[in-house]
Amino acid sequence: MKYQSFIRRDVLIHDKINDCWIIIDNKVLDITKFIKNHPGGSKIILDVAGKDVTIQFQKYHRWSLLKKYAPNLQIGTVENSKPEKILNHAFSSKAFGELIPYGDPAWYQDWHSPYYKDSHHKVRDTMRRFVELEIIPFCHIWDEMKKIPKSLFRKAAEANWLQGMCGAPWLTKYAGSKVIGGLLPEEYDFFHELIIQDEICRAGSGGVIWCLLEGLNIGLPPVVKFASSYLKQKVVSNCLNGKKIICLALTGKIFLVVKVSFRA
Repeated sequence: MKYQSFIRRDVLIHDKINDCWIIIDNKVLDITKFIKNHPGGSKIILDVAGKDVTIQFQKYHRWSLLKKYAPNLQIGTVENSKPEKILNHAFSSKAFGELIPYGDPAWYQDWHSPYYKDSHHKVRDTMRRFVELEIIPFCHIWDEMKKIPKSLFRKAAEANWLQGMCGAPWLTKYAGSKVIGGLLPEEYDFFHELIIQDEICRAGSGGVIWCLLEGLNIGLPPVVKFASSYLKQKVVSNCLNGKKIICLALTGKIFLVVKVSFRA
């Protein structure tokens, strides 16, 4: 489609709720019909109406939205003008996910972090695929049922990440040496565990992550640290490999009680 060319002064005068244009990435968009439906309200748009809002748009939206909606809103381009500088991190080859600002940890957008290495990228990529396939589609059903299927524990173990939910270091003696993302057991650290839990949280169900992980997070560590060798052999491996389910219980006197279900 051939668009009309404008200079920036032409766009500036369209700054009212019934006549509202903006510029994003050198595209002139007529958003008059959209402004009243803007999720953030009309005022935030009117404050910048008629102006170039490329940087502001990118700070609060994923860039794919522009590709999706611009064809229906664009009426022209800005002639003889360079677009506002786009923040390079969002287009980095290492950027990950939908790039919704503040919707994911900052390092997903390739902001520098001294804590995350290639091994953390591998775990994140693998875990996102698992969550989108095995958890997100069923969350609503499980919330309504107020329980998760026992098969989910086995799937998590077969994907080699459930075994890491008792913290670092990786418990090779009880969990084996296969680690999510193809990591070596000695590579596994608490940041890998954090990433796994972050990805599960994307499913939007506190109940699911609590049912799935909290027994391993806070019920199993006391067994690993303080139990006899006999009890460890009986409990730890079965729990880490999804064969048995462990939970934490507190009595009225706040004594810690660990309970393991050995039913199939």
